[in-house]
Amino acid sequence: MATKYCEAVLGFKYRRQLPNGEWAGGPMYYLQDGLKSKWLAWFFAIVAGVAAMSTGPLAQTNSMAVVVHNQFPRVSVVAVGGIIFVLVFIVVIGGIKWIARFAEALTPLKLLLYVGGALYVLIDHYSQIPAAFGLIISSAFRPTAILGGVAGWQIAMRFGAARGLYATEAGLGTAAIGYSVAKGKNPVQQGLLGVLDVFIITFVTCTMSGLVVIVAGLRMGGLTSTALVASSFNTSLPHIGGYIVMISSLLFGYTNLIGWGWYGEKCFEYVVGTKIILPYRIIYCVLILFGAWAPVDLVWAYADVMNALQALPNVIGLVALAGVVVAVTREYLPLLKQSAQSLKTAVK
Repeated sequence: MATKYCEAVLGFKYRRQLPNGEWAGGPMYYLQDGLKSKWLAWFFAIVAGVAAMSTGPLAQTNSMAVVVHNQFPRVSVVAVGGIIFVLVFIVVIGGIKWIARFAEALTPLKLLLYVGGALYVLIDHYSQIPAAFGLIISSAFRPTAILGGVAGWQIAMRFGAARGLYATEAGLGTAAIGYSVAKGKNPVQQGLLGVLDVFIITFVTCTMSGLVVIVAGLRMGGLTSTALVASSFNTSLPHIGGYIVMISSLLFGYTNLIGWGWYGEKCFEYVVGTKIILPYRIIYCVLILFGAWAPVDLVWAYADVMNALQALPNVIGLVALAGVVVAVTREYLPLLKQSAQSLKTAVK
């Protein structure tokens, strides 16, 4: 949450208005103008652009194709990839306004659908929730768990950091690109929204997913990933639960695909200019077709490498500009508090 806060604040502070009237920002701008390192800014823009262009279409499409194929075995992953290609192509070619409209419309739906389904399962198994928390805490501090953690700490750190990074984007720098184009004048407000974003993803949705799996009692059945969560939903919502997880996964994946497409576009635009936009969008959409049938292990290994390369220059910038974040927070936080107090008074 602290990392995402810094990214949002710096992205908003160092953003600039382009000749066409649009705002542009992100790590490439606070590395260039804040850290005064043009080469780090270029390194981030190139790596992040390649990462967004490839990891999104490959990893997200792969996950979406797999979840549909698991629910409907007769539907091939290639067919799913073709449908996703058409749907993403329509929005990505339309540009940022179409992207914003689709994301705005789908975000409440995907949250309500998944969180609502998870809450129903937890309420249905409410008597097992205390035991579930007890199992989590006791298992974490068992001698076998400690020994296992020590023996396999490198693998645990690698997969934990990689998946956490991919889920929250905190540290990647991509979120700063999005927050830099937000309306408003207070960078601290954008930073706090970044904190809320990470909180909802981790403490809400991930915790609910873990509890659902535990109270459903299917954790030892050999299932993994989305199939395990879908089967857990089915314990309280027969047949319907699997569809809820599938539809939620598709909505999450789809909004991520159109969002990451725009991230990569902004990175390449920083390096090459606006002439790269149309060719980039076409290549981005075409890669979706390959992501549907690519081997899962290869896709995620590639995504992990690209994310690590992308995070490196961004984290250097965050550490070096931490003092700027502190100064901006001290400057704008009182203004945000005054606005909140004025709104509270007006409501009363």
